Amino acid sequence: MADSCDSKTSSGVTIVDPSTDPGDSTTNPEDCPTTFGELCGGTCCNGDRRHNVWIEGETYNPETGEGGICMLDNLNEAQVIDIISRDPIARRDLKKITTHPYLLQLAETVPALSSTEESDALMKESGQRLGAPAFYAQFRGQPPFVS
Repeated sequence: MADSCDSKTSSGVTIVDPSTDPGDSTTNPEDCPTTFGELCGGTCCNGDRRHNVWIEGETYNPETGEGGICMLDNLNEAQVIDIISRDPIARRDLKKITTHPYLLQLAETVPALSSTEESDALMKESGQRLGAPAFYAQFRGQPPFVS
């Protein structure tokens, strides 16, 4: 892919490949890859496939890494970013399963989201202030929970 597909968008998602030449602006956006399978030119799962969350299917043998479908090949950039920002195991396994430089860069640079929802943390905090009962106990008619 030695063209300007690194800056084109398709379906609202930009797939950036740092190994491309950004100087060529004659590429048709419809010719640019929309999934990582197209970007990798086959499969992106060319590393260690054993016990990896990116491989699924009935034929997958986690012990040997044989069979199965590489989920990376069917996902676009936004989907991969969403997964690795929320799942630390997927981030770890991404580094093991691929040798593609852009996917490895994503695994290193995409920030991880908190495992606790902000609203849940605030509710827990408010229930612990000044010995106040948990918020949900007040509305269910239950006696206050004492910690």
